Amino acid sequence: IIIAPDEGAQERYKIDGFGKSRTNSYRVQLHGDLDVEGKNVIVIDDLTRSGNTLLKARDRLLDQGAKDVALAVAHVVPLVERGEELLERLIEKCNNKIVTTNSVNTEIFIDENPDLTYNIVDTLVDNL
Repeated sequence: IIIAPDEGAQERYKIDGFGKSRTNSYRVQLHGDLDVEGKNVIVIDDLTRSGNTLLKARDRLLDQGAKDVALAVAHVVPLVERGEELLERLIEKCNNKIVTTNSVNTEIFIDENPDLTYNIVDTLVDNL
């Protein structure tokens, strides 16, 4: 099943997800329970800067009984401070079960993990 990590993604994609409160760029709280017992789940979002919300969603889904959780995020825009380090942690913690696009040049995805990065250039050129 496909889940949104927060209200913004729920509204954007018209899918179920969690409620979220944020205290700063690094601290988020997710709220709510979803029926994911024994299911494979994909968490989708448009943008991440640190990966914290995605990781919180992954952990919460696993705690609620999801069989497996993968992540898909369209754009990865690293924070200026510790950005690449946080993204490396994201990849590690989700066991490489994450995909993104090359819409933003990130060393950790494009250079070090190209297998996790979908090249959107040809798609964009073909559709302009």
